[in-house]
Amino acid sequence: NNTAALSGGGVVVTSGAGSILAQNSTIVNNTAGATAANTGGGGLARTSATAGTITVQNSIVSGNSNTPGPDIYSRAGTTTNVNFSAVGDALGWTPSGTSGNNLAFGLNLMLTGLSGNGGATQTIVPLTGSPLINAGSNALVPAAIALNDQRGVTFDRVFGGTVDIGAYEVQPPKVTIEQAATQVDPTNVAPIVFTVKFNSPVTDFVDSDVSFLGSTVGGALAASVAGSGMSYT
Repeated sequence: NNTAALSGGGVVVTSGAGSILAQNSTIVNNTAGATAANTGGGGLARTSATAGTITVQNSIVSGNSNTPGPDIYSRAGTTTNVNFSAVGDALGWTPSGTSGNNLAFGLNLMLTGLSGNGGATQTIVPLTGSPLINAGSNALVPAAIALNDQRGVTFDRVFGGTVDIGAYEVQPPKVTIEQAATQVDPTNVAPIVFTVKFNSPVTDFVDSDVSFLGSTVGGALAASVAGSGMSYT
């Protein structure tokens, strides 16, 4: 959601031999204002006249805005390698001969807006049925981020066997259930209070979702759920 007055609404290299590498990234809804020759790139731009590369792997570069190159602009002399990725528009760049296994241009990626979905930073989420799910390459996931997606610890980088394209990996929330800090232990007096913590916001967690199957406590047991988002009792 960035705006640049000139080139590269998301990332830009304007001079020298510097290159751009996007791995397991989501680059969307950025805008660049440049329209002159050898400028542009709403998402990624390499306008340097010196030879270099743009490499996009397991990444989304789509839904950005710029006239010469809505999503990617690569000046002559720049080699653009795109693999197992989703680029929205073909204008402004030419894929290298080693590019491949990408989603079709202009495909509806079924993405949410930027919001809090667990972790320290906001994320953009592929909805159920998105073509991004399980469409990446596990072999292209860098070792430094092989365990977790953008949200960090407790959020798997690969779920369902194959990595998703983009920074966010679609997966069910994980839950931790602990005895509440104020709960007397031992006790045989109701209510017995537990804290329920999810690693991402959930909705519709209600009394009927709690099962007492396997309990050894006698008598009738009933749940009373309170809370919202990631925290419940």
